[in-house]
Amino acid sequence: MLKTILSEGAWGVLPEPLIRQHLREQELSVIKHTYGLTQEDYCMFTSAGMSDHPAMIWLADQVSDYLFDF
Repeated sequence: MLKTILSEGAWGVLPEPLIRQHLREQELSVIKHTYGLTQEDYCMFTSAGMSDHPAMIWLADQVSDYLFDF
């Protein structure tokens, strides 16, 4: 999604840690909107059968813990 936003001039809702550097470099900007006041759910895409793999469960927990702080 980030690649599309950067290359196509699109907009989207992305976690701040993912776009922080792009904001600092002024490649992206924040659109002031009440949409930003709501909490968003994010998902992780995996290959079929991989979501139950212990490594994927660990990774999902790590990403969730990291984003929770923001």
